[in-house]
This record gives sequence, structure tokens and C-alpha cells, in this order.
Amino acid sequence: RVVVTDGARPTTVSHHPGALPAEVYAVPPVASAEVVDSNGCGDAFAGAFLAAHALGKDTASCVRAAHWAAALVLRQRGCSFPEPPPRFAW
Repeated sequence: RVVVTDGARPTTVSHHPGALPAEVYAVPPVASAEVVDSNGCGDAFAGAFLAAHALGKDTASCVRAAHWAAALVLRQRGCSFPEPPPRFAW
């Protein structure tokens, strides 16, 4: 798979040629007043996506977990989660 992110624009997941068509996922909005720092959002996205994939989750669940993690980091200063970190609900 190839996963392409572009900030608040939709996330695209492309499979190898001849497989499923590319899937496009809307990014849940974050109010501009809540945005603190975008540093680390991509890393949080990648880590959550890969963690969900390693757990055997489907593509939509992987993207949902990745969007959740990136949104948490977006609301913090630096690449960090709030204390205590919230739990992701599958």
C-alpha cells in the first residue's frame, strides 16, 4: 500500500496496480482554535497506521486510528500526547 497525506485534505490509500482502486478518506476537522503545533503529526499518523495494521485491522480502521493520533498531536506543543493519553476506541 501507498498512503498519501496532505494535512487537512483527504488521505489516499493506493493498492498495487490491478488490485483494489485507491481509497480516499476524509480527515476529521480540527477547529483552528485547537491547533497548537503540527510538528510530529505525520509521525503520529504513520505510527498509528502501522500499529493498527500490525494488529490486523482493515485499511479504514488503520486510517481512522492514524487520523486520531495525528489530531491528538496537532493539539499539543511538540510531538507529544496529552497526559494522561486518551485510549483509542476501535
